[in-house]
Amino acid sequence: MLTYDEVTKLAGNMGRSAATWVSPNDKEEAERILRGLNDCDPEVLDALGPRSWLSGEWAGESMTELLALTGDEDPDDVDHMASRLEDVADHAYWAEIERVCLFHTTED
Repeated sequence: MLTYDEVTKLAGNMGRSAATWVSPNDKEEAERILRGLNDCDPEVLDALGPRSWLSGEWAGESMTELLALTGDEDPDDVDHMASRLEDVADHAYWAEIERVCLFHTTED
């Protein structure tokens, strides 16, 4: 199984990579997205993608493959690492969307 630091690094990369498809067309759209993020507007959050991008058809790999599980791990350790992967990836995903939108709002 991957180490805690390896899971953290992998998850951060996954989240930032998944956010690359979000690219506001203009300053107004970027501002709308930022307002939605700040207000936790369900319409904006749902449009940008729920946590399901971490699993199933969107991921391309199972949690077993992502964490390099061998089958000998303690289930509690696996649950902890899977939660870490999802939490860090989710945070990195939304942080990258916010970063891109902030960049677009500073354009002239």
